[in-house]
Amino acid sequence: GHSWRTRYPRLHLHTVGASSQLPGWPFPDHFPEYVSASDLAAYYDGYARTVLAPHVRYNATVTSAKPAADGKGWSLRVSIRTGDGAVQWRRYEAAALVVATGQEGAPVIPPIEGRESFEGESMHSAAWRGGAKYAGKKALVVGFGNSGAEVALDLWEQGAAGVTVTARSPIHVLPRWLFSLYPHGMRSLLYFERFLAPIWLSDAVGGLLQRLLYSDLPSA
Repeated sequence: GHSWRTRYPRLHLHTVGASSQLPGWPFPDHFPEYVSASDLAAYYDGYARTVLAPHVRYNATVTSAKPAADGKGWSLRVSIRTGDGAVQWRRYEAAALVVATGQEGAPVIPPIEGRESFEGESMHSAAWRGGAKYAGKKALVVGFGNSGAEVALDLWEQGAAGVTVTARSPIHVLPRWLFSLYPHGMRSLLYFERFLAPIWLSDAVGGLLQRLLYSDLPSA
């Protein structure tokens, strides 16, 4: 939960609890429908201590991972450093291999012509800590994924003089709540959208809802 605890104060999940909680470890009843970063950090800490702790091997490095000889599962070679500094070697056989090394933990800023000579402030969203200091100033947000949407809204709520968002391709903007419902949290709709509906149908439905709710954003 550490990475969630160090984020900006207004950060919340963009998916509801029913879609975001871990198997066998439901969110507490007092959690809101859209969980805050601080609540999620505490939730993950509890899960790690209670559920994962007996199964976690610390001070271990996977030095090789290969498909098993029979083609079923994986064979892993692991070095384990003990308390006295010695190294033990072990081999594990597993039916599945999950790589969870935090590949998106390091911010990546693409080269932008003129950025070095820009006299204003520029940053990656990983360094964002709130929009209060930008009240009365103009801001440009590049990208409109989860972080871009949160940062743009934070700037507007904190009184920025103007907020402009750029996106590489068209996107669908939908509200968190729709007619007292949360469309991203209805399990039947979520399953249909992810596994049954073709992409063109999901895009068409999203586009229709956007036009009904917000009119034509590009020309607004």
